[in-house]
Amino acid sequence: MASWPVVAITGASSGIGRSLAVKLAARGSAVALLARRPDALEETAALVGAAGGRAAVLPCDVRDRAGTAAALAAAAAELGPIDLLLANSGIAVPAKATRYDAAAIADTFETNVIGVTNAIAAVLPSMLERGRGHLVGISSILSFRALASHAPYCASKVAVNYLLEGLRTQVAPRGIKVTTVCPGFVETPMIERNRHPKPGLVTVDDAANRILRGLDRGKRVVAFPAHIALFMRIVTLLPAPVWERIARKVG
Repeated sequence: MASWPVVAITGASSGIGRSLAVKLAARGSAVALLARRPDALEETAALVGAAGGRAAVLPCDVRDRAGTAAALAAAAAELGPIDLLLANSGIAVPAKATRYDAAAIADTFETNVIGVTNAIAAVLPSMLERGRGHLVGISSILSFRALASHAPYCASKVAVNYLLEGLRTQVAPRGIKVTTVCPGFVETPMIERNRHPKPGLVTVDDAANRILRGLDRGKRVVAFPAHIALFMRIVTLLPAPVWERIARKVG
């Protein structure tokens, strides 16, 4: 079982981020909690405390580069250097052709892609200096192929995959691990708003357990559930017209 004395989690106010915070606290990690909602972060901090852990509550918007850097600097000052970053913040906004909202799509990329890079940029210099650390970005199984009305979300997660893959190549020789996490459908507030089919749906706690098992094993990519991940990898081989017919039915 891997050990990280100090962990920072973006999107820690609910869902996977909250569950990971509590589970890591139970392992003995001090946890820096970042998200936009201070009240929800305080709720997560209370759960961390109940698990026997120590939490630092640091409200910020990951789209704000300076604010994210300041929050993570404050986390390091209070808890110590960040050993594990879980860049978990993300949003999903449908983009149907009849309601194609450029501003909403831009916000998706600002949160899902720029938010990840802002968090990584804030902790990477210290990790490089110390020659150790672990960077984790939460992507999605839907990055393997686009769903019709969720293409902006899918595209943002493709960007996360490539950013992390390129970074991994550079920093692995410097003692830093990089893991891309590609969950399927997880019972989070974001997913509950979507009415499309959700094959292989897992609970938040199940998702967090799967992620931690993957990190413990030092995996480069953690994709689950396995049968859904396999299906999505197979459909990447389908001709475009075949996939388009499937994607229209799914949503």
